[in-house]
Amino acid sequence: MRFARSTTTKALPVPKAGGSVELFRPFCNLVKPKARADNEFVVLVGHVLAVLRPNASYPVFAALGEHGTCKSTLSTLIRRLTDPRAPEQRSPPTSEDDLIVGAKHAHVLAFDNISALPDWLSDAFCRLATGGGAGKRRLYSDDDEVLFDGKRPIFLTGIEDFVTRPDLVDRSNMFNLEVVKEDKRLSDSELERKFAEAAPKIFGALLDGLVAGLKNLPGISIKEKPRMADFMLWAEACTRAYWPAGTFMKAYRAKQESAVEVVLEASSVGTAVRRFMADRDQWRGTALELLSELTPLVGEQAAKERDWPKRPATLSGKVRRAAPALRKIGIHVAFDRDGHDGTRIIAIEKRAKPEQRPESSSASSGSSAKMADSNKINDLAAKAADDALTMADDPADDARTIPGRGIVSNNQLKINGSDDADDADGVSAVCSGESSRGEAVGNGICAQCGQPGGTQWDYQGVAVRLHPQCEQPWIDAYRADKN
Repeated sequence: MRFARSTTTKALPVPKAGGSVELFRPFCNLVKPKARADNEFVVLVGHVLAVLRPNASYPVFAALGEHGTCKSTLSTLIRRLTDPRAPEQRSPPTSEDDLIVGAKHAHVLAFDNISALPDWLSDAFCRLATGGGAGKRRLYSDDDEVLFDGKRPIFLTGIEDFVTRPDLVDRSNMFNLEVVKEDKRLSDSELERKFAEAAPKIFGALLDGLVAGLKNLPGISIKEKPRMADFMLWAEACTRAYWPAGTFMKAYRAKQESAVEVVLEASSVGTAVRRFMADRDQWRGTALELLSELTPLVGEQAAKERDWPKRPATLSGKVRRAAPALRKIGIHVAFDRDGHDGTRIIAIEKRAKPEQRPESSSASSGSSAKMADSNKINDLAAKAADDALTMADDPADDARTIPGRGIVSNNQLKINGSDDADDADGVSAVCSGESSRGEAVGNGICAQCGQPGGTQWDYQGVAVRLHPQCEQPWIDAYRADKN
């Protein structure tokens, strides 16, 4: 069947031409400042467009904020534009059987006021977001099964950071909402009236985005694909109906980077490994040795907590879960069986974080470009995308003026002396002298924070010593000289 309607299904808005996705912005209480809110809104629109796509991988929507931030309202309004049905919000399922039943009768699954996600439910959401089968007995008296094999968009709301497991974080778009001021708050009837007036044009604009997505998708590619690459490609193709090419990709990359801190903050082991590697470049040893090194760092009280591992095997599992987030901040973890008598060794090494490069993508079609010109949200988004396209077309155009260094071309930050085979071709010789920020390379001082330690790097011909957390701030300051 091409169309199915359950008893809970309600009607979508009747679309009207000439609308804009900007009409939806007043209903989204996204966190400020404005520059960050613009990025959040771009990703939110891309997320809604992904929900309207059938038979695809769907990122999990997670709205976070304290009481009075309209988390449930935002989730409800998005559902009215994608899969309206009653009830609009449900409590979390108590078993995977309940989740299967819900998935068989709805396209969007929305769960409200979540305080914490048990591991089994977090894993179930992962399977449901990107594809996976499940089944349950039809009746206790027979052997028949109710089977489900597919993907569903999932909407979650809560006050605390309940999305913390790395595999679910990689599949999620988390939006932090602000408290609505008392003089700005609308009554339920006022909100219903305003949204009913705007919904047809908002829905029409979303359909314009779907048309642009179908047209642009074949010509878009990504050099470095994230976990939800299909979503990123589709959202970039669709949002070109509203913003210049590259706007969504840049906003989505920024959101992914901010999610890394959520994972590390929620992982006591990940946080401990980060502190442990702050003043060293590499470490090798067994899980037992690493446990003895990390436990004193967290303190006696934290070491007694339930989530702190007491056995080496438990530590290995927690390190493995935190490894993807640690890798994104320049700390690489590997498990090798090359110890004495086949003992498993954990190898931890600090490496350069690859500088974010502009995406390789096709130019917008004429019709999409025309729509983008008429729907630009602001100069900030346009400038961000224009910069990305300039860098992709001609790296020399993105040259940066460095005091005392002249014009240098854009280049990756590279570690000097790395023996990693994957990076061997990109390693350049150490430059002598002082860095552009006036810190002598050989004096063991970080060029960004001025504290001892850090790893020596070569960036665009400039030798510099930096801590892992100082790399990106130093690059940003380095580039700012152009402006």
